[in-house]
Amino acid sequence: PEPMERFLDSNPGLRSRFNHFIQFDDYPPEELLLIFRHFVHVSEYEPDADAAPMLLRRLEALFSTGQTHDNGRFMRNLFERSVEVQADRITRMKHGIEAQLNTLSSEDVSQALDEILAETSL
Repeated sequence: PEPMERFLDSNPGLRSRFNHFIQFDDYPPEELLLIFRHFVHVSEYEPDADAAPMLLRRLEALFSTGQTHDNGRFMRNLFERSVEVQADRITRMKHGIEAQLNTLSSEDVSQALDEILAETSL
């Protein structure tokens, strides 16, 4: 709501053009995890066994402090960054690369989440 208020206040004529507002609640951590899993599945990746539990714990902590307000976009950005981290990890591997091509490790996801949070707190 705060960014929308700033937007509407940025030009005197905007507020008169928007007279109906819909407030969307933030998705809870479990639903955010489902969104992330959807992006992973559609893109034909697989999380390793530790990725989902780790991500759920981190999302619960972020949700409790109000840091997941971007909702679906936050999860899309996390997925995309996780793929970038995974690709970087694979380029440094000497063996077993093929087995990891479609796997997002908990470390990939955790590092991606740390990077996104660092960027948003600047």
